[in-house]
Amino acid sequence: PDARKVYYPQDYPWRCTGRIFTYTSWPTPNWSWSGSGVLIGPRLVLTAGHVAPWGSGNWAMLFVPAYWDGASVYGAGAGSYVSDYRGWNTGGATAYDICLLRLYQPLGNQLGWIGSRTYDGDWEGGNYWVLTGYPAAIAGANRPAYQSGVPVLDDDEDGDAQQIEHHGDSSPGESGGPMFGFWNDGPHAIGTTSGGETRYGGFLGIGDEDNNIAAGGDAMVDLVKWGLSNWP
Repeated sequence: PDARKVYYPQDYPWRCTGRIFTYTSWPTPNWSWSGSGVLIGPRLVLTAGHVAPWGSGNWAMLFVPAYWDGASVYGAGAGSYVSDYRGWNTGGATAYDICLLRLYQPLGNQLGWIGSRTYDGDWEGGNYWVLTGYPAAIAGANRPAYQSGVPVLDDDEDGDAQQIEHHGDSSPGESGGPMFGFWNDGPHAIGTTSGGETRYGGFLGIGDEDNNIAAGGDAMVDLVKWGLSNWP
């Protein structure tokens, strides 16, 4: 059964998650795809690399925090277009499927933002983590969904990035939503929803794994630090 539930995104930090609309032939009115992201600085949004319009000459991205049935619960003016994006164009579910967006409007000054942390293998198996995003499978991506109490099963290092594996529910539209937890100094993301992977084991499928993946690690944290320094 799907453990995701719709929530009304009025309170911090739940309102920091938003829907991203990506346009690859701007200024045509139809967006090309949508994903999810989270405020991770005054004008920074963390999302997945594959949500970005890599290679498009006429691109636009719109981030709408606390998106609910066609607009932000904070009103029509609560969204912002994106001026720049930076990250990795990996083309799939990998440890580096990470992207940072710079917003024209510093929405985080009003709504707040969450921090970022590098996942530590000592946390494996602990049901600490929350997933939020805008999956098409739930309310047609028009309302946010969350799942809490998600444990990390394993993490695979890839350079300074991590592929964080879990069995939380995840589906298209949710890409770029945060996997986060709560510390004494507030909520921090340990990854951004990337996608799924199936690993095939041995005879008769013994050892097969079907995992959902969040991309994270020092690569994510360092990208956020870069953004806080260079895109204030």
